[in-house]
Amino acid sequence: MKKSVMMFLLLLGLVGCSNEKGVNVQETLLEKSEILFSSLMNKDWEGFAQHIHVDRGLVYSPFSNVGDTDDLLFKKVQIEKFGQDQTQYSWSWDQSGVTFDDTPNGFVDNLLKKHPMIDYEYTYASIAFNDSEIGSGGSQPNTIHEVYPDAFYVEYFHEPEENHFELWQSIRFVYEEIDGDWYLVALVRGAHNP
Repeated sequence: MKKSVMMFLLLLGLVGCSNEKGVNVQETLLEKSEILFSSLMNKDWEGFAQHIHVDRGLVYSPFSNVGDTDDLLFKKVQIEKFGQDQTQYSWSWDQSGVTFDDTPNGFVDNLLKKHPMIDYEYTYASIAFNDSEIGSGGSQPNTIHEVYPDAFYVEYFHEPEENHFELWQSIRFVYEEIDGDWYLVALVRGAHNP
């Protein structure tokens, strides 16, 4: 009996530790994401790059299906210099095959802050931890946990007006723990793409 009570208390203590650690991870990554979201929207590329591992770099995925051939990989040093980078990268595409090519600063101004084809601004009023408001959009499944099974992500979600579901968009900051620190390993844009 005494042994059963001790075992129960031990298990209860272990559950409490894992919940406390989970809360700490969630708080840490929500705070980190707030800083990264602000850096991204303000195009503070040096500040943004501080959260990227020097060897791993950052994967950018234009849609939720991370790991596809349209992903881009950037080194930390590249991102630090994005403010002056005039290279036209392919940040997105639609089903007709039209690509959205722009500089890193143009990517933020013309794809993340507003819709690229109509006069419509994104607000990102909803924030979720390790979950998505919309699992996929059109034909693009959310594969973050398949590609990064040990990762956590924070999603900034723009919910459109009721009659314009196709205008939803999300920005997901994907983190992995490397040598005891949490690093941004992927930036995943989610958007409607029928």
